[in-house]
Order: sequence, then C-alpha cells, then structure tokens
Amino acid sequence: MELRPDLRYAAVDLEAVSACVPQGVEFHRLNLITDVLPFPDGHFDSITLMHVAEHLPQFGKAPAELARVLKPGGRLYVEGPGQRSLLMPSSTRDFPLNFYDDPTHIAPVTRGRITHLFGVGGLRVRSSGVARSWIQILALPWFILRMDRFYFLSAIVQLAGSYVCVEFEKT
Repeated sequence: MELRPDLRYAAVDLEAVSACVPQGVEFHRLNLITDVLPFPDGHFDSITLMHVAEHLPQFGKAPAELARVLKPGGRLYVEGPGQRSLLMPSSTRDFPLNFYDDPTHIAPVTRGRITHLFGVGGLRVRSSGVARSWIQILALPWFILRMDRFYFLSAIVQLAGSYVCVEFEKT
C-alpha cells in the first residue's frame, strides 16, 4: 500500500483478523471454501492467494468465486510452499523452513494441482514456476553480517526455491 496508494485493497480471512489489517483495506471475514465472495462480478484487476492453498483441505467454491470477481484481463496469482519445502531442515524456532514446521499445513502446493483447480471460469495459465525474490537472495550476505535470523532464513527459503507459483489471466 505504501508503494501504490492509488490502488484499492480488500482482504478476506477465516479468522477475525481485522485489527491486523492496515487502515484503508476493506476486510471481510469468510470461509473461502463455502462462502460466496461479497464482491460483484468483474470487480478486481488482480487477486493474490499467497500461502493460503496449503491450509485448505479442499477448495470448494474458491476457484469459481475468484474467477467470478476477476475482471476480464485480470490476473490471479497463487503461491505456496511446494515439494522442495519438504526437503528443508526443520526449524527449531518461529520461522517455518520445512513444510511440516507449520501444523496448520495440509498439503504442499503443486503447479499441476493449482493449474487443475483454478483453471476454471475463463482462467488460463500465463506462467508458472518457482517463486523467488532475487533481492532477498542477493541481500543474503547483508543478513548474515547483521545477524538477522528472520531475513537470513527467508533468503535461504527463496534460494532453495521452496515456493511454487502459478499466474492466471481471465479471458
């Protein structure tokens, strides 16, 4: 929001986290699996579903609902921990390196599963692959020098390619 104050933002969550949502963000508490999104058809230019899919036992209405509220030409970005996250060592503190470090995780995200589930409602795959932040990776020596554990581990996860992503476009 700091980089793009000209945009309007909305967020949904199963939990009542509205107190954590930045001011100016339209927040709705709902269940992505069973609920209808409270937005009109073709409302959004872009939607991100980051680190959500691995927590869902099933996707229910979510794929069709996300496609419904996306404008033609709009983009949907889905990202989450993939199979490589299973190979990471277990973290002993508050940063989940290994997929199973987070007890709320159900199944790793795969590009094939995301493509299959979300390829509905006129959504077509634009790109897919491993999500990496090269800025974080290049800053790894700085994080080591600063002894910043959180950003160091985050850069290691990025370097390992633990996250997969799929970008869709609504036709």
